[in-house]
Amino acid sequence: ARTRIDEAVDAVLWRSPPITLLPGRYPARDMVLGGAHVREGDCLIIGYGPAQADPQVAPHMDTAALSGSRAHLAFGAGAHRCPAHDLARQVSIDAVDALLQHLPDLRLAVAPGALRWRRSPFAHGLESLPAVFTPTTVASPRTVGASSCPHAPSPSSSFPDKPTPRHATSTRPGR
Repeated sequence: ARTRIDEAVDAVLWRSPPITLLPGRYPARDMVLGGAHVREGDCLIIGYGPAQADPQVAPHMDTAALSGSRAHLAFGAGAHRCPAHDLARQVSIDAVDALLQHLPDLRLAVAPGALRWRRSPFAHGLESLPAVFTPTTVASPRTVGASSCPHAPSPSSSFPDKPTPRHATSTRPGR
C-alpha cells in the first residue's frame, strides 16, 4: 500500500503541481529563449506547471501513465531546484499514509466537480476540501500512563541560574 501512496503523490505532482509559476526572474544579459528575444532586466515568469505538460516538449507524455515517475518539475529543476525536494515529497507521503491509517473511510463530501480551486496565478490548490469520515478517539500521551515525551527534560532537572562563563581563549580572535 505504501508504494501506491508514493505513486499517487507523484501523479498529483505531475498533474496538479502546487507551484505552477515562478515570478520575478531577471536575465543578466540579452538572450534568445525559445525563439524569443529577451533583454537584460526583463521580468520573466517561469511556468513549471505548463512546461511539464507542453506537447511540443513532450508529445509522448501521458500523465495518466506517469505515476511513480519523479521527472516532474513540481520542485523546480537544475541549480534552482528546491533543496528540500526529497524531504517535501517524503513528508507528503507520510502525511497521506497517516491520514489513511487514522481515517480509513475518508471520502469527499461533494462531487469532484464541485471542488473550488483558489484563484492564484502562482499557488495551485483547493479553497477547501470537504470530507466525510468516522471520527476516532485518540488517547493523549497524558492519559496513557505517566510517560510523556521521551525528549522532554525531567522535572527534577536543575538549570544553573546563570550560564557557565567561557574561558577567554575558547573563541577565535576577531569573531
